[in-house]
Amino acid sequence: MRRVTFSRNFTLSLSRTCRCYCKYCAFATHRAHLYAPDEVERMLDDAARRGVKELLVLTGERPEVHPEVAARLASYGHDDFVSYVAWACERGLERGMLPHTNLGVLDARDLARYVAGGEWEGRAGGYAIQGLGASLVERIEGDYLNVVGLPGALLVRLLVERFPGIYGFG
Repeated sequence: MRRVTFSRNFTLSLSRTCRCYCKYCAFATHRAHLYAPDEVERMLDDAARRGVKELLVLTGERPEVHPEVAARLASYGHDDFVSYVAWACERGLERGMLPHTNLGVLDARDLARYVAGGEWEGRAGGYAIQGLGASLVERIEGDYLNVVGLPGALLVRLLVERFPGIYGFG
């Protein structure tokens, strides 16, 4: 028997404002776009009611360079956009969601070094934190194995619950 699993997810496009002018992109805008905190909380509450377990926070690149976005961030009590993203992720965690973001820009030297290594090929998201990718990650909060795709602690707990005594636990 084949089994298909999924996790309900919600994508929060916190800001579509972007400093780039990529020809292929239909996501970004060069006008000021930033959801207000009350809108973010409303969307997250709605997602939680629908049983969402994963939160993906998307954004244009460095939206805070737009003066109106920077002013809105300041009025919300945030010094920068990363602080606002962290706030949104914390609100997701409070509602039982695992947050992910697409934040982060590599300088040309680091990107060239990583691409030349080839380990990005065939990876979800185009990177891995094993090997060269480890140099791109400042820290991990939670279980390392969750990040690389195998939630070890959860796996052991489930095996013990399902097969008590067989794996030397329980």
